[in-house]
Amino acid sequence: MAVCVTAAFSTGSEAPRWLLTDSLPVYVRIIADTEDESEMQIPDSLYNAIAGSTIFRVNRTELNLNDPWLQEVRDSVLPFANSQELRLVGIDLRGAASPEGPYWNNVRLSKGRAAALREYLSARLDSVADQIWENQTTVAEDYARLLWIMEQRNDPDTELLRGIIDQYGIDDCAAIKKALQRANGGASWKRLLRDIFPELRSARVVLMMQKVHPKCYPPILPTPAEMQEIDIQWQTPTPELAVVTLPKRVKRHMLSVSTNLLYDAFWMPHYGMAPMVNLGLEYYPKSGPWTLKAEFMWPYYHKWSKNKFFQIRDYHLEVRRYFKPGWWHTGPYLAAYVNATKYGIGLSKTKGWQGEGIGGALKAGWVVSLGKGNWRLEFHAAVGGWTSRYDPYVYGNPITKEEDGDYYYDWTGKKQDFKKRNYRFTWFGPTEVGVTLMFDFLYRKVK
Repeated sequence: MAVCVTAAFSTGSEAPRWLLTDSLPVYVRIIADTEDESEMQIPDSLYNAIAGSTIFRVNRTELNLNDPWLQEVRDSVLPFANSQELRLVGIDLRGAASPEGPYWNNVRLSKGRAAALREYLSARLDSVADQIWENQTTVAEDYARLLWIMEQRNDPDTELLRGIIDQYGIDDCAAIKKALQRANGGASWKRLLRDIFPELRSARVVLMMQKVHPKCYPPILPTPAEMQEIDIQWQTPTPELAVVTLPKRVKRHMLSVSTNLLYDAFWMPHYGMAPMVNLGLEYYPKSGPWTLKAEFMWPYYHKWSKNKFFQIRDYHLEVRRYFKPGWWHTGPYLAAYVNATKYGIGLSKTKGWQGEGIGGALKAGWVVSLGKGNWRLEFHAAVGGWTSRYDPYVYGNPITKEEDGDYYYDWTGKKQDFKKRNYRFTWFGPTEVGVTLMFDFLYRKVK
């Protein structure tokens, strides 16, 4: 737990609020009453003027840590906010993409950029309210922002874009893009692509904060009459120490281990209980919604006296895409996987199969957190295909019918004519279902 010591004024005089706000940039607002949502809501015209903005590389959602604005936040704003015991109580975050490229990809980019900036800020603030007010929006093709920038710069094509927007409406992105690309033989589009579009590949934010100790800095700005009552010769009061305990920093998981509980309690017809021991490892990159998972399954059982065997080795490699913003990796996801299998299954003296198979499937699932600890629970199902080449085998010599203690391929032809894997089995349909218990055991350090 982090502990900080702050000075709480012991006299009846109060320091005016501007002593605090003058030390912060305009995209950090000090909120007096978190119950009043009107203090949180910002008109678009004001938002465009005050929001802080970090620029992303083209077609990327990873933060550029060398971005000047992000360096300002890291080196000046966050240290000051933490030292003054400011608590994050609200965030107005907007992710955007420039108009070029397919619309579906711009939607992906705008969502990923908003999530990346939110994660970066919340992980580096020492104090965050348990429940914060949040307005997180995404704009796949931000023509309103483009027009605002052009107006601020007196761009020669401002009236051109305003006329196109008035004609088609701000929400008809396809029509606006098509008209803008055709205007002036494409020259205007090419110039905007070069000069202004890079600024639209951004995530913008306004942070709403509140003092942990309103005694130090009053949440309400004094009126002029109250300011006159303050003694001009006001002396700095003797501070008294107040100890405040702040919550731990947020940890970011990097690796989790999992097991499918349904496989762990597997029952096989004609064999009985045969838990399919399985282990999964999921890797979470530094940013982004994509993860990589590998699984291994190895039930290895035998009942010698009954000529029954259940022996499988299955290797499984999976790529996942989570859809809930942020890095918690909960909520819905889609995945695709491939797997390779080697098996030997016997249910009696005359029913046995040995072979290898490969497959692949599409999977959908949902992950929920189990409290605030390391545990999560996943529900999933998959549909795909699996194909195998195999040979049946029997107990005893299939030609002489002598049970000599060995197992043979079920082949009665000439020995020189035998070739392994004479049979094929192919399956299309449901390939997997699971209730998986996950445990995060390796975390990244938050700098």
